[in-house]
Amino acid sequence: MPIDNKILDDIARVAGGAVSLVSTVRKQVQSDLKGRVDAVADRMDLAPKAEIERLQEMVAGFRAEQELIKKRLHALEILVKGKPAAPAQKSSAAKAGKAKAKPQRKAKRK
Repeated sequence: MPIDNKILDDIARVAGGAVSLVSTVRKQVQSDLKGRVDAVADRMDLAPKAEIERLQEMVAGFRAEQELIKKRLHALEILVKGKPAAPAQKSSAAKAGKAKAKPQRKAKRK
């Protein structure tokens, strides 16, 4: 039986070495792949996630400030005119009308 134990010990050692080798190869492939993906991302000039989140927070703050300014402007218009002014929105028809308008010619003098 001591021979069987020695064979089993050798098989266990080889299996342990194989698992260690596979683990090392996996880590190496993972780090190489991460390096290549980072290199591609750098070439594409992508922004880091933290920067995008920071910009999203800034935009949300600007939107809130814009809404506050709209409300204040509306209140000031009521004070000045006595009634609220209609929102200034340009429609596509108004834009088209401006584009088609021809400049007026001065009358020729004889």
